[in-house]
Amino acid sequence: MTLILQGGLDSIIVGKQGGTIFSKNHAGSITKAYARPINRQSSTQQPNRVNWGYIIRYWQLLPQVNIANWNSLALTVTWHNKAGTAYHPTGQQLYLYCNQNLYTVGLPFLLNPVAPTGRTLISEASIQENLIVTYAMNLIFSPSPTNDFICYKLYATQCLSAGISYAKKWLKHLINLPPDSSSPFDITAAYITRFGKPVAGTKIFFKLVPVDIKTGFSGTPVFFSFIAGRFIPSLPIYPVMFGISF
Repeated sequence: MTLILQGGLDSIIVGKQGGTIFSKNHAGSITKAYARPINRQSSTQQPNRVNWGYIIRYWQLLPQVNIANWNSLALTVTWHNKAGTAYHPTGQQLYLYCNQNLYTVGLPFLLNPVAPTGRTLISEASIQENLIVTYAMNLIFSPSPTNDFICYKLYATQCLSAGISYAKKWLKHLINLPPDSSSPFDITAAYITRFGKPVAGTKIFFKLVPVDIKTGFSGTPVFFSFIAGRFIPSLPIYPVMFGISF
């Protein structure tokens, strides 16, 4: 769908029209040719499709009082479209959004909405590698431990060129951090199983997305990256005797 906003001498066009995709960023408007994505029928894609069908079916079976409650809460929520214009979602959109978030962290659907409340979230995160003897990759974050009602979805990329500065399209879901998780959090097995052992000198990007397990709302994600294998061993200590180094 193409979104066209008219205003003064300029117009904002966002979306797909025929074989052309219109978008915008901080630098201005962008036009590019549309390429049909490949339907890979992957092992992760199929369960997501089935689950999406279940969520929609549950909405169709909801009592009218539940639907009215979702509609009421939706009027208090503000989202932004592709052009940056603020709007209120419908009750159905909010229902799908919250329950899709809960599904991705392995929790049951909400049939009745719960208004979001303030929670303490992770403010900064980084990766710490252990390159001595056995390789290990640990997620370091603060504050620690995490909130009792917040689960985090951790996304990561494969090893990329160290010169890349933006890698949103390569981020894939890696692992979930359950509530009350402590730093450091070992993600070695999860990363190696998904992408293989990191290659020294490459850059890996990460994204942490908080999900409130009581409401289904997600918070502001935390993005970060690191250069793999950046380990500087300490200088060897040589014995010194009578002022002569050996």
